[in-house]
Amino acid sequence: MQTLQRNLRELQNLEQQLDSVFKRIRSKKMRLTSPSPVYRGIFATFLAGSRQVSGKVLKQHQERRLQQLLLKRQIVMV
Repeated sequence: MQTLQRNLRELQNLEQQLDSVFKRIRSKKMRLTSPSPVYRGIFATFLAGSRQVSGKVLKQHQERRLQQLLLKRQIVMV
C-alpha cells in the first residue's frame, strides 16, 4: 500500500513538472523542433516495444485463423 501511495505521489509530481514545462513553452511561444537524444531514445524504445507487441498479436491472430480453418475443414469432411 505504501509503495502504491509513493508511486502515486511520484506520478503527481511528474504531472506537475510537465505542466510547468508546457506553461513555459506556451509563454515563450517556443517550438520544439529537434528532440533531445533522451526523448529520441525513449520514443525508439516505445516503437520497438509496440512493434514487438504487434508482432505477437499478429502471430496469435494467424494461429487462431488457422485453427478456425482446420475446424471448418473437419466439419466439412464429416
